[in-house]
Amino acid sequence: MSNPKYKHIGDPAIRLIEECSELIKIVCKGRRFGWDSHYPDREIDNESEMDAEMKDVIEAYDDLKKRIRANLS
Repeated sequence: MSNPKYKHIGDPAIRLIEECSELIKIVCKGRRFGWDSHYPDREIDNESEMDAEMKDVIEAYDDLKKRIRANLS
């Protein structure tokens, strides 16, 4: 999940790619180990983690779209 401290550091397209990779990873974990399973050092299950990662993807996508629109204006 995104750390707000680093939200606006770097290229928005790279951030979107990174967030998509994190979503892909947790979807794979959910399918492999079960949606109610979780990392040993975390309390949040894979389904909830997937929800959180999807929110991060949407936020990164929105940020990239804003940057694209700003550059087209």
